[in-house]
Amino acid sequence: GTASISGLAYARSGAVVADTTFFLTPGQGADQMYPPDYVPDPDQARGDIIGKTDATGRFEAVNVPPGRYFLFFWGQYGWREGEVSIEDQAPLAIQLQADARLPLGVVPVSWP
Repeated sequence: GTASISGLAYARSGAVVADTTFFLTPGQGADQMYPPDYVPDPDQARGDIIGKTDATGRFEAVNVPPGRYFLFFWGQYGWREGEVSIEDQAPLAIQLQADARLPLGVVPVSWP
């Protein structure tokens, strides 16, 4: 089975990240532990899952194959990573199991 995620994209500048493209991309390396070194545009052939935040910054991705993913949002100057927390700016690694629904809550995004 597949998994799904949901959450709220929130800029460090204090606003929701509304009406923008996001994508999940599989982690790099044999164990999928690392985000990509370079963030190209999303590519479904690579396994990326693409979506869009709504007017309130909410997002959802469904039918996601199990695995470890990293989350990116389109910003004024390119793709921005979803981060672990307000205090921890490390890239948010999302581990998805088959048939799981994972509510991420608020996902901080470095936003200009």
